[in-house]
Amino acid sequence: MSDSSADTISCQCHCASCVISVPLDHSPHLYHCFCETCTKQSGGTHQSFLTYPSYPSSPIKISGLFSSYKSSPTVTRFFCTNCGCNLGSTVLGKNVFYLNAALNTNVMVVESERAIFVPENERINAVNVNILSAFKNESHIITHHDYGGVDEIDYSQDLNRDGNVKVMFYGVACLDKLTYIDRFDRNTKIGATKIKYMPGGNAGNAACACKDLLDGGKVGIVTKVGGDGSGEIVIEGMRGRGVEVEDVVVAEEGKTLEVNIIIERESKGRTCLSLPREEMVEDIKGEEVKDLSGKTDWAVFDGRHLESALVYARRVKEQGGKVVVEAELRSRSHSIKIEMEHLMGLADYVVMGEDFLTEFYDGKTPKDRCERWKNTIGGPKKWLIVTRGDKGSYLYYTTLLESPAFYIDPDSIVDSTGAGDCFLGSLVAFLAKGVGVSEALQAANWAGMMQLKGEGGRVPIDWNLAKGTLSWL
Repeated sequence: MSDSSADTISCQCHCASCVISVPLDHSPHLYHCFCETCTKQSGGTHQSFLTYPSYPSSPIKISGLFSSYKSSPTVTRFFCTNCGCNLGSTVLGKNVFYLNAALNTNVMVVESERAIFVPENERINAVNVNILSAFKNESHIITHHDYGGVDEIDYSQDLNRDGNVKVMFYGVACLDKLTYIDRFDRNTKIGATKIKYMPGGNAGNAACACKDLLDGGKVGIVTKVGGDGSGEIVIEGMRGRGVEVEDVVVAEEGKTLEVNIIIERESKGRTCLSLPREEMVEDIKGEEVKDLSGKTDWAVFDGRHLESALVYARRVKEQGGKVVVEAELRSRSHSIKIEMEHLMGLADYVVMGEDFLTEFYDGKTPKDRCERWKNTIGGPKKWLIVTRGDKGSYLYYTTLLESPAFYIDPDSIVDSTGAGDCFLGSLVAFLAKGVGVSEALQAANWAGMMQLKGEGGRVPIDWNLAKGTLSWL
């Protein structure tokens, strides 16, 4: 199935959960592949592909519920994780995307037609003979693998193909005071085993995690701090991790948000105590974001500064950017919830905890609650990602897909601070790289669990460890 626009053709899988956009003005080559993998995939004698140019600077984009696997050291095949439809493949070292020919029903002209990977004569059955008889020119029948081979594969180069992408995080950055105790007992004096100050905050932590994984792209933050020493520490902490801080608002009045986090080593639990709201800097105002620097490809909102967040989100959408919203309320007032739902209505992706979904959207099953959320928010279809702590997460679009958590030894858990922020930042990093949402979710689950092994909310993410853990990298 395919639909035409001004300069591209949008090709959909059988269930329409995946979309591939290919150039309208390109005349592709048509290949009929008879290799063993293609026959097993199709259940027939061969598979047919249309070729489209896909360069690192302008790759063919796949969006939706897709995944991939390596059928050989050089070939990566893509498929829909909902209906199983074959989408196409790429070959290492070739700037080509091989689109499943059945997905583009609008193609009128092909540059050439060839049969490739034709088996030896004893494996050609009667059906194959009839197909191959259409090729009058023997040069159009290739009986050997013409892909070449590469022994060493660096998939990080492919995953950094969106090197010019710009991601902006919008929300809270603060100063965390981490107080570690062995055990919390009521009505007694407790001695701390360690006290540590470090930059934190939902948006600040998520931005640092995103930058760790999106090394080739630009990651910035829009937040508000006071003109005090704590504000300077917050800004320098993010700048030191490569996050752009040009759009941080420094208030003339009010204190930078400080959060006292008490971590109990025995239970692995934590308690967060914030400054009284009247002492903190005010929320970001709409006029304070009117001059934000440049075009934004991805904007990520942590549920704070809602009034101005709506202004910025609308601007990003007008520019053609993607919006990701973390649904989290600082209060349970009806007006705050309505503003949050307006922001979610602008989103392409919404991330929320299972407790949030259960509290505000009734339903007997997780899918029922997701449906209730979708009907409440309205607007274009969007991805809902629901986090479940050590149970992993699940994804909802037209159906529900579970993504299990990665196991880590409970004895290796140090601190849960920032695990959800790391999840969000990692998810956005992989989405911005062009990775399928189901694989990006798997990567985010892994990164969030790794965050538990360190102190504070900004444990650096080891890209080499990610490549060694996630099989599809």
